[in-house]
Amino acid sequence: MVRISAVSSIPMKIALLVLALVVGCTKENAAFCCIDPADCAAQGVDESRLCTDGLSCVNNTCVASTCATTGCAAAAPVCEIATDMCVGCADSTDCTRFPATDVCSASGACVECVSNMDCDPTRPVCDAMACRTCKLDTECPSAACGEDGACVPEANVVYLSPTGTDAVPCARALPCQQLSFAIRQTTISRNHLVFALGTYEYGSQPLIINSAVTSSNRIVVHGGGSTLTGGSSDGGLMLYVPATLRDLVVINSHVGSSQALYFASAGLLERVRLRGHNGLAVAGQVTAKELIVNADDQGISNTGALTLDVATIAGGTTAIWSRQGSLDITNLLTFGTTGIALDIDGSGGSMAFSTVYSTAQGTDPGGVRCAIAPFTIRASIVWTPSAPTTRPGITGSCMLNSTIAGPLGVVGAMNSDPLFVNPTTNDFHLSGASPARDVIDMGPTGDFEGDPRPRRSPVRHRRLRGSVARFSRESGRSTPPIP
Repeated sequence: MVRISAVSSIPMKIALLVLALVVGCTKENAAFCCIDPADCAAQGVDESRLCTDGLSCVNNTCVASTCATTGCAAAAPVCEIATDMCVGCADSTDCTRFPATDVCSASGACVECVSNMDCDPTRPVCDAMACRTCKLDTECPSAACGEDGACVPEANVVYLSPTGTDAVPCARALPCQQLSFAIRQTTISRNHLVFALGTYEYGSQPLIINSAVTSSNRIVVHGGGSTLTGGSSDGGLMLYVPATLRDLVVINSHVGSSQALYFASAGLLERVRLRGHNGLAVAGQVTAKELIVNADDQGISNTGALTLDVATIAGGTTAIWSRQGSLDITNLLTFGTTGIALDIDGSGGSMAFSTVYSTAQGTDPGGVRCAIAPFTIRASIVWTPSAPTTRPGITGSCMLNSTIAGPLGVVGAMNSDPLFVNPTTNDFHLSGASPARDVIDMGPTGDFEGDPRPRRSPVRHRRLRGSVARFSRESGRSTPPIP
């Protein structure tokens, strides 16, 4: 009987262990995977090893897919199970589970829109892959953006052209020529008037819009940068029905006491320019945004309720005359008047973030006169440097708050030269050394130029050279100065 000693059995055990390891290595790892030839070659495998359905290959190991169970976000909406990664959409069918962003963009993200065609009528404009309301007439196929931010259907628009023909129905393909004819085609539902760019004459008689010429309870004029001109001693465009005027120049060339535009009812002006002996007369409730007025005498006369938000009034005798009613003024620039710039001794209200620069001479205050009704001037500059400098820039019962007035000191106001960049060339930006900087830290978000208002700065004005400023960027059209 042969005995095998314990020592001699050790090499045999080692051999058996090595054999077991060799046999074990020949058995495939069921969890191993590689997804393409390069990945497989890197792992020393000469063929692809894909995972079974429902599993993802992550770090060369088959695991349950995470994106398949938790889902993917709209930015990368498709779960690629093989790699357990969320990837971009191929078309809009990949975005159907995102009702608010169901359109596939070129970047592969699900978004609200890629063109205006993806937006609904209430928010018709696609901007940065999101739908919004229209702001400009040029954003609408009908050339008419409604006051509710929806594009107005062509069926609700009366069209005009300088080369049109005054014949019914004043459709887009066959526009009218005269506003006096076109206004008679308006109705309650068809109350928008769209002007093709050009000049329109109203003659030597005032153009009166009242209930006798329209059945509409509100008229909306989309001027498109056009000019409406005439020469009437009794007034220019006179509105006795509620109306909105947008992107329009109105001129009354008659030398006399008449105005270019008269509002007897409620009204809204957006990016409108006025030129005449007098500019705007208000007897109703009117809001004007981005208004420019050049008048020989009175820029604005008010007996109603007037709100100004960004306005330039240049030249004339008086910028604003208001002996009754109310005024709410923000971001006003007026300069070059030969009399009292703001003669408002019968109106209540306020003026803020505004600049009044008067070159008037005489004994009357050149800046602002308040008297009967309380009127507040806040975060503004009223500067009247012309001789005699012994007269105050502000008189009457004005209540002053964070305001500069001078050169003669006014009780309640700071008396420091505002140090405009160059008022002789109508550049009323504040210089770096101006004491008007860093005075106030509350106010409207935008300044006179439409830019975000710097914190703790009471007023910023665009550079104005000549007699008028250009329309803001929002007008969508470059318009020449008023003749």
